[in-house]
Amino acid sequence: MKTMKLVGSNLRPVKNRTLSMALFLGMGFLIQGQIAHAQDYARFKEAPLTAIKPSGWMKTWLENQRDGMTGYLDETGSPFNKPYWGGYPNGRANWWPYEQTGYWVDGMIRCGILLDDKFLIDKAEQSIRFTLDHPAPDGLLGPELLRTLSRWPQAVFFRALMADYSLTGDMATVEKVRRNYLEPANISYAGERDAVNIENMLWAYGVCGDPALRKLAEDLYQKRCQDMEKNYCNGQPSSVHGVSYNEFAKLGAILFAYTGKQEYLNASIQAYKKIDQFHQTVDGLHTSTERLWPMNEENLMEGHETCNISDFIWSVGYLLLATGDASYADKLEKACYNALPGATMPDFKACQYFSAPNQAIAARNSCQIKFQRGKQMMSYAPQSFEAVDCCAGNVNRAMPGFAARMWMTDKSGGVVAALYGPSSFGFKAGEQAVTIRENTRYPFSDTIEFTVQTDAAAEFPFTFRIPGWCSSASVAINGRKLAMDLPAGTYQTLKRTFRNGDKISVVLPSAIQLVKSPKNGVTVEKGPLVYALGIKYRKEHDPQNKSQSKRMPAYILAPDAKWNYALDLDNGALARADVVVAEGMDYPWTAEAAPVKINVQARELNGWDLVKTNQVVRCDNSYTNDLVVDGDFVLTPTLPDPQAIPAMESKTPETIELVPYGCTQLRISIFPVSAGGKGK
Repeated sequence: MKTMKLVGSNLRPVKNRTLSMALFLGMGFLIQGQIAHAQDYARFKEAPLTAIKPSGWMKTWLENQRDGMTGYLDETGSPFNKPYWGGYPNGRANWWPYEQTGYWVDGMIRCGILLDDKFLIDKAEQSIRFTLDHPAPDGLLGPELLRTLSRWPQAVFFRALMADYSLTGDMATVEKVRRNYLEPANISYAGERDAVNIENMLWAYGVCGDPALRKLAEDLYQKRCQDMEKNYCNGQPSSVHGVSYNEFAKLGAILFAYTGKQEYLNASIQAYKKIDQFHQTVDGLHTSTERLWPMNEENLMEGHETCNISDFIWSVGYLLLATGDASYADKLEKACYNALPGATMPDFKACQYFSAPNQAIAARNSCQIKFQRGKQMMSYAPQSFEAVDCCAGNVNRAMPGFAARMWMTDKSGGVVAALYGPSSFGFKAGEQAVTIRENTRYPFSDTIEFTVQTDAAAEFPFTFRIPGWCSSASVAINGRKLAMDLPAGTYQTLKRTFRNGDKISVVLPSAIQLVKSPKNGVTVEKGPLVYALGIKYRKEHDPQNKSQSKRMPAYILAPDAKWNYALDLDNGALARADVVVAEGMDYPWTAEAAPVKINVQARELNGWDLVKTNQVVRCDNSYTNDLVVDGDFVLTPTLPDPQAIPAMESKTPETIELVPYGCTQLRISIFPVSAGGKGK
């Protein structure tokens, strides 16, 4: 089998950031010109960002990021309008602005590389270059205050350095990260999330091979993560902060990739089994507002902090790399194609701090989440919660982080189409340059066509995925259907010599599924998409929001149509389900432009209305006490009690239109179940 190399033609040299390869050879960190200690034990390996090119709607999404928050968040005020990583401002400071701006720079550089966009790359490089060019005498990167306050912001920002290395191949970056971790004395890593630096330590180890980095990472895990591991693997619901949960839960999978120790991987696997068992909500995320809550009747209206969309996608990506288990790819697609667009405006100029499967209003007084209930944290703005700006920075990482794991490689030198979406991937099979173009409307279509472009025949393994929701997949090459066993929830590999113009067609038929929730709620799913009633709304400018700009205003959304429906079922299935597929497809992430819609039968529920109240109960910052707060509030209601539905519902059914969850800003996706027109 010929070996495969990734195309590096996009590598860009950066001035003043060179390090002689002889230095690394002298250290003994490289063997025969190859990386000595890469992710040897993982089933799949990451591909350089420069080898992946999004196309179609995914490219448009990233362009919207460039023209929205990713490119211009600095117009909305602090902390993004200050240099931080690009200058270390004087005066009193804390760790959190470095976390939040670190998120932003990471999303910006990845988006820029994927688009090959000079504006984004140059803007991100201002912070990256300053940080790398201004280490402390002992090698510490970043402001001096992080030495004692927290090393967590380094873990966030160093992901941008990892992405930058993918662009430049500059070994000086790796050496400076190595020195940052190994040379400063008296570093305790005692902060709550300081141990997350294990991710960056092992990345640097994978490139330069210095065993001291691996030892430091393992020692830190043993010292700081044992209590976390017990909590994640105890078979009980968790109350850990959602971001902390995801950031820690991935570390075992990363350690396994570099050490081969199964006990590390087992901890990560158990952590995400706990999410599935106790905390999963319908859009692919887990209840995390801001702590994890068990999914039950009491917490049915809880959603998730937008930070967790990015962190879940990034963290679960490591479990996919480590295990090659297709179920993790299913989780990634569900989160990216539902929860992510469901928490942002289609032009990517505003997002929510909290979003939820059911949200019938998004105003300054409408937060239905028990933490900060009645506040503005579910309105749409570049900085929805003006007191905390993490989500505004972190949301920029979500789609670039997903796109970074769409294409991978395997141990046999093969190509892996790990996640599906319109894109292309460039590599070398032996010395032969090859590009595979993925032409598809996925996730709005069940057909994916891969086209091989090569000047000469090229032999390589090609791996593709059969999602867990697909029981009748088929694959054809150049129109000839292959006789292959294609069980759901697996990766399949074709080993052959490919020629220019070869087409691999993968068809993944999907069926409508009903997913049950507490209080007899049901959600409609089809393939990777969740379907919701997209509530028509009035959009008004919110002049009170201080973190906005002329380019990116803040909005209040109020319902402008009926939304209070229960679904009609017949023997446990939808009484009606007419799937309507549009022939063309522009940018799909709006209710009007949704390429796939499902018409269903439903009944209006009289009395299931917005909750208008002068008093709410919210949990305090410790999550241990309830606070009674007076004011003027309008909240999305929980589902009505099933016993009350017969008296509430209309006897006359109506047809309502469901669209993909990600095409909505206001929505109902967890529906009550009709009693069948037995209302009085």
